[in-house]
Amino acid sequence: MNVSIYEHIKNNIKDGRLPENFILPENCEKECVKFACGAMDGIMMYNFGGQAEDNAHDIIKALSGENIESAVKEALGTKQVLFLCDALQREIVKEKKYSANELCKIALDLIKNSDSAEVVKTGFTLLELIGTEAVTEVRELLRIFGLCDEFTLWCCYILRHYKDGNEEIFRLAQRVNGWGKVFAVKEFLEPETPEIRRWLLCSGCENDILGSYTAEAVFVKGDVAKLLESRLPHEFDDEEVHGLAALAMRLTDEGPMAGVSALDEPKKVLESMRNVLVQHMGDYEFIDSAIAAIDSYQFPE
Repeated sequence: MNVSIYEHIKNNIKDGRLPENFILPENCEKECVKFACGAMDGIMMYNFGGQAEDNAHDIIKALSGENIESAVKEALGTKQVLFLCDALQREIVKEKKYSANELCKIALDLIKNSDSAEVVKTGFTLLELIGTEAVTEVRELLRIFGLCDEFTLWCCYILRHYKDGNEEIFRLAQRVNGWGKVFAVKEFLEPETPEIRRWLLCSGCENDILGSYTAEAVFVKGDVAKLLESRLPHEFDDEEVHGLAALAMRLTDEGPMAGVSALDEPKKVLESMRNVLVQHMGDYEFIDSAIAAIDSYQFPE
């Protein structure tokens, strides 16, 4: 019998996070093993703007069978849940066939026992429809699966409904360093506290994939414009300077996502960042690289 994704993740957690070289089980979908965790969903969300919504009727039928996990896996085929989750939720609500307890039982069975990433995501899609904030088992599952970049997005979809959801999302954002961090920072994390805003500036662009995916969100949510206006260049501490250097590099990249060009007064932004960074020119090579990136940036006409 193939190991469930749940057991695989749980068995690999050490010191509250997954190892840098963590991959999903070999028996998981070929796409999930071939690409970095979370990449399939991330690429479709940000690089291709999604696709036409898939029909969820086959999934609805699969939920009524005896071996639900196998039926859902067969019904999904090669589909991504990302493109049928909304339709699935609408159909479930419309049918009014399942009680909250029944839906929770089905969802937990899919999440805990499947060796298919897309089946697990189907479980989380169902789970979002019911109130689970006070269910200890569900909260623990979200904390476990959220550590894997493949499922951070899906856990955050549920956590955003919790009263303390932003705290939980912040907790996850600090423990993932790939697509999961992109999803958490860009889509869900709210800058409710000075701690979160500081973390966004100092660490929000540090990522195993392109930091440009989160650069604009880090600048806006971290309230960096206000910091640059309210402080003198020498008043930024080392961590903040490092964060500004990383942010400058990512904002001027303008690769898969719009960077500084998407901000208000982009020339003023880069000038203000440069004024801070030049105070530390020569201290670290990457700070010099950030200054060079600012100096060589070509503003769109």
